[in-house]
Amino acid sequence: MRQPLVRTELVQVPVTAYAPLPAALTEPLPAPAPPSRNCRYKDGTPAVCALDGLLWQVHWEALKDRANQDRASAGKLSAGASLTARDSGGTP
Repeated sequence: MRQPLVRTELVQVPVTAYAPLPAALTEPLPAPAPPSRNCRYKDGTPAVCALDGLLWQVHWEALKDRANQDRASAGKLSAGASLTARDSGGTP
């Protein structure tokens, strides 16, 4: 009886893999410290000065901008990124 013809060949199949992100993109961003209550209402109640409140808002906006930049960087890093078995240390 004849053996059936068998052809063996290596077929590479692309597999989606994710690369680890740098720590700068994964660490939580610390919130700006709240403004101190250096001003007082007419009745003596401590209050946040208008200028301090505005500066605090600017710090929050800067934090938001930094977070958005981090997200944009992460998007660029992961766009179209695929690791092969060779890149990830596995066997081909």
